[in-house]
Amino acid sequence: MDDTERRDQHAAQQRAYLDRHPEQYEKARLRSRAWRASNRERHRASVREWEKAHPRRYDSEQHHRWHLTARGLTQDEYDHLLARQGGVCFFCGKPETANRRASVIRRLSIDHDHETNQVRGLLCLGCNISLGYFERGMKSRLDPSRVELYLGGSWF
Repeated sequence: MDDTERRDQHAAQQRAYLDRHPEQYEKARLRSRAWRASNRERHRASVREWEKAHPRRYDSEQHHRWHLTARGLTQDEYDHLLARQGGVCFFCGKPETANRRASVIRRLSIDHDHETNQVRGLLCLGCNISLGYFERGMKSRLDPSRVELYLGGSWF
């Protein structure tokens, strides 16, 4: 049994244990988060290794299709929205530069209203996170007047 198989088997055993003991879930989640924070490079190497060993489980196209379906969009509608924005983020005017795992450039995020699920536009990862901060009343790098225009839907 190689390391990858051993790790997968161990993960399955942990999941089974947590299913039987749900009160332990939060403790395990916090332990796992702390380990990843203190072993960042080791964790990243492990993730890259897992993705190479399981190429079909991590498919960015499949991930994108899931988001389209969840937001009620077709690929043509996404492409139309992307063309309407000039292929760039609404706020910063730049194409997406953030990498997904396995060094694949992300697509622009499909921003939507979390209450109505209505699509508002396409944003880069940084602006999407900043918009979330703005909506929660936290400090954000976005121009408030531009955010109000965006949230009002009058740019559409």
